[in-house]
Amino acid sequence: MKTVVLVFFLAIARIASLELEYSNPKFGWWNLRGAAVGNGNYLALTASNVPSILRSTDGASWETQHVNFSGICYYPHQSAFMGLSVTIEPSSVTMDLFQSQDGASWRRIQTITHAGPNPYWNPFFVCGHSSMIIVEQYWEENIWVKQGSSNFVSVPHTLPKNGAVLSLQWLESNSSFVALTTGLVSSTVANLISWSSDGINFRNTVSQTYGQYGSLAQGNGIIVMASQTGILITADEVEWNQTHTWYNGQGTVIFDPASKRFVVFADVFATLEILASSDGITWTNINNLLPIFIITTPPLLLRDETRNVLLVDGGYIAISPSDDLSAFTSTSHFTTEPMLWTVPKIKGGYFAAGAFNGWTSSDGKEWSRVPYSQDSQDIGSSTLGINTNFGIYAALTSVTDESDNSHVTGVIVSSDGSHWEKSLDVSKLNLPYLMPNALATNDSGIFVFSENSTSFQSYVVYSHGNSGIWKIISNVQMTSVQSVGGTLVGLDSAGKMFISEDGISWKFLFSPQLNSGLFNLIFNSQVVILPSNILSGAYVGDVKNLGAPWEHIQLEPKNTFDASMWFVVDDVIYAITPDGQTQQWWTSSKDGKTWSTPRSMDAGGLQMLMGQSTSNVVPASGPGGDVMVGFGGLIVKFRS
Repeated sequence: MKTVVLVFFLAIARIASLELEYSNPKFGWWNLRGAAVGNGNYLALTASNVPSILRSTDGASWETQHVNFSGICYYPHQSAFMGLSVTIEPSSVTMDLFQSQDGASWRRIQTITHAGPNPYWNPFFVCGHSSMIIVEQYWEENIWVKQGSSNFVSVPHTLPKNGAVLSLQWLESNSSFVALTTGLVSSTVANLISWSSDGINFRNTVSQTYGQYGSLAQGNGIIVMASQTGILITADEVEWNQTHTWYNGQGTVIFDPASKRFVVFADVFATLEILASSDGITWTNINNLLPIFIITTPPLLLRDETRNVLLVDGGYIAISPSDDLSAFTSTSHFTTEPMLWTVPKIKGGYFAAGAFNGWTSSDGKEWSRVPYSQDSQDIGSSTLGINTNFGIYAALTSVTDESDNSHVTGVIVSSDGSHWEKSLDVSKLNLPYLMPNALATNDSGIFVFSENSTSFQSYVVYSHGNSGIWKIISNVQMTSVQSVGGTLVGLDSAGKMFISEDGISWKFLFSPQLNSGLFNLIFNSQVVILPSNILSGAYVGDVKNLGAPWEHIQLEPKNTFDASMWFVVDDVIYAITPDGQTQQWWTSSKDGKTWSTPRSMDAGGLQMLMGQSTSNVVPASGPGGDVMVGFGGLIVKFRS
């Protein structure tokens, strides 16, 4: 096993003629599915493309173990961790129960085979004090129950019929399983809250949750729920009131007996909030951690008599003393990065713009974090350009307006990625309501494409190199622009693609069908690739004659689920395509027309990245680089 937190190491995976080097990997820290603490060990279960258990004895240093578990929990009755593995067949399911004292060495203690037309799929798996239950979300007549040290047995249950389990957990405060469910009540579908001390006999109460569900905690005479839309409370299990609202959020709630208050750990607009309240009505944010990007699942908290360990999807870990939930300190070397970038090499080194930190390297292997200054704090969520003629990086980002210290959109430039200077403050252009949306560079200079948010008048603002002298041209409407061999290629709001040599005069090419509107060009010395949304397809153009007709190609395997990944190494274009199931396939070409036979790949870290990527690889302006940076600071270097 390899330590994945606080220890820097290099893993190499060879795939035929393609070599992948991973620096700073945190394999498995994605899609947190569960966590457990006991016997001096902390465990986290992930469901990335390489399912893993991560184990620690101090919350800071972690080891990873690849396992195919769908659930884990700690079972006090046997002082052991329990793991559930589920194997789905066309007409049956096999559930294997594993046991471990330390979370590292596991042994199978029971195998259950269930036959039927509706086999279990990703069931809830929960430990109580002296009983355990397995409940399928859309259950049949029976559930599986383990009492004491006996094996699991299938028993009839008293949950509502013809419904679904929305959430299920063990609530320590009253030693009960609690589920939020839907089911038939007097021939009418209703929302219910269901309680059981033994996992068999449930008390069901019609509850006005209106389909909301999530983590529950009980204390001070109320129940608090961290739902999809915010925090809800109830005193009678029937009427719920929302006391805190978020959008695009998700959270976990606990009741802290020592301080007699509820604490919610929530992802709200990709920012971690730690909210505390004694009455469930008035909430205070007690988070003293830096904002972090959370990918898919709520934060999880592990507590014992020694410490609190907060786990955040993507590999961010924080620890606080057992008696203080407001004194968390980070043990991570970096925060997570939400996107992937290919990074060209200029001036003898690399620079990658993350969402919260920059990264610099002289060789693409050893990387140093560059905390952003006030004038470069948001590069990763903006557009990064490389101007090879002038040897500079340019980024469209948030800059400081010296007149009132507010933040406005602007352009910053750097020659090394470590030291940045403000080149443009959009507020100084005397163009009100200007909204820049794209940046591109070529040998003529830096171009910023913008639109007036009220009149929808479009502009391009450009500077010759790093002169700092910016000129304005109106009626150039581009929402996405990239530079290909010195030619600007743009996409307008109507989805039409144009080319330009000077950023002023534009020639229409065609209207591509793009994956979720993503405009990503990948090119070598011969061809340029524009990935499409047509079954892992792409448009191919002549990089030396972009005005010539483009051809649409189709890669194998055809896939309608996930976008393919594209990058360039040593002037060879590579495409990695998931088949929508479990495999990744790679193929390569120099001319964009003749492609090698697809080969299956099993590079755990890259599969993990592919499974979480929301877009294709985003290349910086200029030839595609041979280093990719993203997701938890993982560095992937490709060499043929």
